[in-house]
Amino acid sequence: SRKKSLSELQAQKTNVHKNEEGIENYGMMESEEEVTDMQFFARNAKKSMDESYATAEEMKANYLALLRYFGEDENLPSGNFFATLNRFLESFDSALDAVNKAEQARLKEEKRQKAKEMKEKMRSTMKKGAAAIQQAAKKPPNLQDILKKRNAVGNNEDGGESTSKPTLAGAAAAALAQTKNKARESMAQ
Repeated sequence: SRKKSLSELQAQKTNVHKNEEGIENYGMMESEEEVTDMQFFARNAKKSMDESYATAEEMKANYLALLRYFGEDENLPSGNFFATLNRFLESFDSALDAVNKAEQARLKEEKRQKAKEMKEKMRSTMKKGAAAIQQAAKKPPNLQDILKKRNAVGNNEDGGESTSKPTLAGAAAAALAQTKNKARESMAQ
């Protein structure tokens, strides 16, 4: 292998920048099988550069499509576009938070209102029940009338005659049941 002069190396370096053939031949050894470090780098660099250029072109096309989608000028710098988009997203998030808080407050108020209505309904029912009990207590059922009704029935459900005799305890239980029924009827009104 012969040594190359400085001017030959500079010319080869200039040729590297001008075309790919210069890169492939730069520092090439006489044997085709051996590859120098520079040749290896040049081949990989060319591949990486081609991929980078393709990616950049794809990004430009996607950005132009994005600008068209949003109805923006195709010459709008990306920094301006994305700053505007970012401000919009921040405003949207802020508005969404405000709406969510308002919805939570509304639901909390509805829940409080329902609880208040249920409490009022319970008070009303309790007042009606207390009034019905007081009404029933003012006019207790007549035990003699209850005993007469019970004696008049005297038959069982199966048509046979009843073997039980009316007692004071039975009459009291019937009177209590009648009082409860009157109280229920008063509450229902």
